[in-house]
Amino acid sequence: MTKEERAAYNKAYYQANREKLIALRATYYQANKEKIAVKKAAYYQANREKVVAGITKYRKANPEKRKAHAAIANAIRSGKLVSLPCSECGETKTEAHHYAYDMPLDVIWLCRKHHNQLHKEHRSYEQVS
Repeated sequence: MTKEERAAYNKAYYQANREKLIALRATYYQANKEKIAVKKAAYYQANREKVVAGITKYRKANPEKRKAHAAIANAIRSGKLVSLPCSECGETKTEAHHYAYDMPLDVIWLCRKHHNQLHKEHRSYEQVS
């Protein structure tokens, strides 16, 4: 099997078994959190310049997002903004979601699970339209 055929096979397999593979990955991560954290820290230490370069590249490519994220962090630090529980499930560990980056303090608070789910739905909507 050629490299291209293997890639096509893997993609088709993933698409056919997506939910099962996502569940397996989530189970693995839950069972190995400490091990994964150690590996991530070691990778960061070994590839610090590469990681920082990637972050810098993202920030240059997305200045409006960076400004909005910084505005949220500053507002939380100064006490002007307080993080709230997830608007979907009530989880207290939440992330700010911007519907529009030109209104940096206009956010909804979502747990990581619901924040990722919202972005996933948005991506699939963009692909259809």
